Order: sequence, then structure tokens, then C-alpha cells
Amino acid sequence: MKENFLRALKRITVRGSLLCLSLIMLIAPQTALAGSGVNGLDEPRTMDLEKAKNGVVRVVAVTEDEDGNEKVRAVSSGFIVSMEGSSPYVVTTLHAVDFGDDTTVRVIIKNDTFAEARIDGSLKSREKDLCILSVDSQLGDKNAIPLRVASYEEEEKLAVGDEVTLLGFSSGLGSGSDFSADDVTAKSGKITKMSGENGGYYSADTPAFDGADGGVLVDQDGYAIGLVNTEENGSGSSVSALDAAAIEALLESEDISFRTRDKDLLYNELYELFEFYTNNPNEFKKADSSSQKALSEAYNEAYEVLSSSSSYDRASLARALSDFQDAAGSTTTKAAGFLNIIVIVLGVLIIALLVRLILLKRWYRKNSGGTENSEAPEKRKRKKDKAPKKRKGRDKPQRAAPEVMAPPRLRICRTGEERYIAGNSITIGKSGDSDIVISNNKVSRHHALIENIYGSYYLFDQNSTNGTFLNDIPVNAGGVRLMPGDIIRLADEQIEFIQ
Repeated sequence: MKENFLRALKRITVRGSLLCLSLIMLIAPQTALAGSGVNGLDEPRTMDLEKAKNGVVRVVAVTEDEDGNEKVRAVSSGFIVSMEGSSPYVVTTLHAVDFGDDTTVRVIIKNDTFAEARIDGSLKSREKDLCILSVDSQLGDKNAIPLRVASYEEEEKLAVGDEVTLLGFSSGLGSGSDFSADDVTAKSGKITKMSGENGGYYSADTPAFDGADGGVLVDQDGYAIGLVNTEENGSGSSVSALDAAAIEALLESEDISFRTRDKDLLYNELYELFEFYTNNPNEFKKADSSSQKALSEAYNEAYEVLSSSSSYDRASLARALSDFQDAAGSTTTKAAGFLNIIVIVLGVLIIALLVRLILLKRWYRKNSGGTENSEAPEKRKRKKDKAPKKRKGRDKPQRAAPEVMAPPRLRICRTGEERYIAGNSITIGKSGDSDIVISNNKVSRHHALIENIYGSYYLFDQNSTNGTFLNDIPVNAGGVRLMPGDIIRLADEQIEFIQ
């Protein structure tokens, strides 16, 4: 008997401890794995040397003589700085493309395929020997090279000794070349001199080559730090490059969208926050009503910025990120404080349970030798062996009739119409085969689904165009549990869940 008691005591101790530990693990914050392309947004923006090579192009300037025969005046390199909109923009040196009004500039796409380019007066600087070409058609599978502008990177400014790479097309490439990333000549070196700020020049010990004029000097991550100009020093053991800040100034003067390294960092940080709350909608519920509203507004603001041309605007990205961090930080602080209290309480319960069981174990060892205690189980056993007495009139106990519960229902706020959820699921949309048909063009054909799962009702979005919202919080594919009084919003339609 003593051994059985000790085994039971041990099981209680272990199971009680495991139960408390399980509760602690259940409420402990979990780290969500980041995905990409959430809600149809562009994936996090990255850059590397291979992508930079794919942004380099061959630029050819030609003129016509009196007989209409074309004459090649210059062959140089260039790099794509923007591909937003219908007209890509290519950066190169002005002296390599400007030979008068009759100059025709062509950007090679692949082999003998090229696109015409224009020299706009507002996108050139004779003082800095800089030209941004406006290309008339798309450039195939090429990509733009984002700028790295030192004035916005106070913590990571470029310095003498930093490694850089010169990218361009050698003039020796023939017409049979693909002019792809594999054909780009890359020469590595280090910054040897920096003159001026915001539109100054870099000097680097990267060896120049014929055709490098108009090429790009990139950092180790593939971001453009300057436009290479070999007119003065030609082919030699070093090159000079115009600071990317001068390129940025021309682009901003014409409201042209383009990427920079600091914009990419802001975009990626904002995207990470948006993705976390999209994949974890229950995080919204951890805040009080005022904080929940602020978080919902910050979430919507982030989506608007990430999904529009504002994603190339530094101020819009910084403002949306700051608002989101403030709203999320307030919620996280409150939730963390609540979780810490629960963890402390559970820890105290574990200690109290262990102490109580130890005291019980000692008490049993001290008192297990008495005859009164040893006879008690026998008395209980004899009482258990006696057959129970039959009670007259109670051989068939009466059972109370079960209470009939009415199924939950949905009330369409606009019309006041109410519909019961009679089965295990009900579909909502504007399609005629939906269980509840909403005659509204903003509602998708099969917009949302309500499903009974083990007695509880859950709301799911069915890949709708405008999204499904519960109490103004977006619902993802994982679904969310419905509670009495919840308001479901499909576009501008509101439906109340009543139970």
C-alpha cells in the first residue's frame, strides 16, 4: 500500500508540474516565420552584384551625314536607374551621347535589338557631365540598380578603403553579343579619395577599360554609388565617379520614382511588420479598444504605402513605419506585462504544489505505521462490496427534457434581414449559389464562409477582392472565431452575428 501511495504521489507531482509548464509555453510569445509576397505586395527588396550586372546596358550614339548614312559617334555604357511606369530611365555621361540635335541614341536590349532614347533638357547637367536618358520602350528582363546616397546613411557612410566594383560593357564586344549580365566586365577595387558632399566625386583604384565610360560604380551589395567618367583619365589604373546624390537630385526634380538603399531598408522593415500582423490577426485582440483602433489604422496605412507608388517615397515609408511601430509597441508592452504576470503566478503555483506534495509525503511516512490507518481501507472495501438498496418508485429515474437551443443567425444591417445558420456552414457573396446573396458589386462572388467547428462558429475569407473584416480587423485564410455581437464587414456591407 505504501508503494502504491508513493507512486500515485509521484504521478501527481509530475503531471501537475507538466500542466503548469504547458500553460506557460502556451501563453509565451511565439515568433512567426517570415514569408514573402503577402497580400500581393512586392517581396522584400534585395540587391546583389548579379542583379547590378543585369542593370548595365550598352549605349550607342549615331548621327547621319548629308547622304543619310549613319555614323557611330560613340559607344559607351549606362545603367538603368528606374523602370517604374512606361518609360525606363538610363544614366550615362552626357559627352558620350550629345552630338547635336541630329543625334540618335540607342540602348541595346539584346543582340541587335535596341530601343530609342531621348535626351530631355531637364534631365541633364553639362556641369557634371550627367545625362538621364528617357527610353521609349521596355528593356526586356533587365532591372534597375538602386542608388546609395551617402547623405541619408549617417550610420553607414562610405569611406576611403571601402571595396567597390566598376561595371560596364567593354567596347570590344561585337554585334553578336547578348549584352546580358554574363557579358558585363567587372573590375574590383577600393575607394582612394572622396571629394565634396552630395554631388561630389569618388576616386577608386579599379582599373578602367575601353567602354567603361558611363558605367556604374557599385558597393559590395550592388547599390550604385556613382557614375563612371573616363573622359579625363581614359583607360588606366583608376577611375572617377560622380556621386549618386547628383543623379538623385535630377530624378526628384522630375518626380521620377526610383529605389535607393535607405528606401529599401524602410520598405523591408515596414513589410516585415505588415506581414507579421497579417499572419497573426489575433495580435490585434491583445490591445484595448483605443490601441486596437490605432493598430488597425497603422496596418491599413502600411498596406496603402506598400502597394502604391508611395513605396518609392522616403517620407511616406518613414511615416508609415513610425506610426506602425508606435501602435505595435503600445500593444506589445501591454501584452508583455500581462504575460509576465501570468508566468509569475504559474511559477508560484508550481513551487506551492511541490512544497505541498513534499509535506504530504513526509506526513504519510510518519503516520503510515498506525493500526487505525491500516484498517481504514478494509472498512472502505467492505462497504463497497455491499449491494446498494433498491428504492421503491425510483427504478427508472426521470430525465429532464434537453433544452432546445436556437441556431445562431446573421442580420444584414442595411436591410434588417435575418438568416439562421441552419447547417454546418454558410457562404456569403453576390453569386446566386451563395447561401446568403449580397447584391453589391463591391462584394466578391464567393466572399466569405462561416463554418461550425466543434460547436463554435468561425469566419473565413474566400480570397475576396476587398477582403473580409471582423470588427474592422482583417480576416486571413486561417479564420477567426465569431462571438455574439461581432460585426462582419464585406466591402461596405455590415452583417451582425447573433447567438
